[in-house]
Amino acid sequence: MNVKIKKHVETLFSHVPYSKKAEEMKEEIMADLEAHYNDRIAAGENEQNAFKSACESLGDIESVIESLIPEKDIMEKIDRYKRFRATMTSVAVFLYIIGAAVLVGMSSLSALFGGDPAVMSILGTVILLVFAAVGTGLIIFSRMTIPQEVVPYIRKNNIEEKENIDTSTTRGRFLKAFAGSFWTIVTIIYFVVSFTTHEWGVTWIIFLIGAAIDKSVKAFCED
Repeated sequence: MNVKIKKHVETLFSHVPYSKKAEEMKEEIMADLEAHYNDRIAAGENEQNAFKSACESLGDIESVIESLIPEKDIMEKIDRYKRFRATMTSVAVFLYIIGAAVLVGMSSLSALFGGDPAVMSILGTVILLVFAAVGTGLIIFSRMTIPQEVVPYIRKNNIEEKENIDTSTTRGRFLKAFAGSFWTIVTIIYFVVSFTTHEWGVTWIIFLIGAAIDKSVKAFCED
């Protein structure tokens, strides 16, 4: 795919919210422009003229693109739901982190002020699991309460989309770097903390926290 053509089409659709129909039209326009561009290059035109000719071949495409924008009330529902989901995910991440802090704090308190370390560890683990359960529940709840009319406009981070991240945008490059290194970093942290504290029975919670952070970052980066 020609980079200039792709950026041009992305600009045309920059104000259009995600939807399957919009994505299909975007791909169709890109394919048409690419074919026209290649035909002009094959006819002997230079790249600049071929690109200009391809863009002009679209005609009055703006009216077609505008038709993809949902009604004002739907747009408000989309924005409201995205804010709600982002809030729930952020609260969930906060609960995961606080739960882990409580677990570490319990171990520190037993060392500083006495008390049975095993009991304190169990109490800290129970509190952590409760916080983790509440946080996970919030994430699930935010996904289950999506209004039906909003569903077509919410991008799903499925495996196929993760494997085909668009790196032509700043967001895409960030997600690509994030996806490529995040779980490696989480795993390193897990082993460092586990070998340092020898609390192998509870340090697995680091992966739960990592999953929450992963979800949070992708939620904020979605359209």
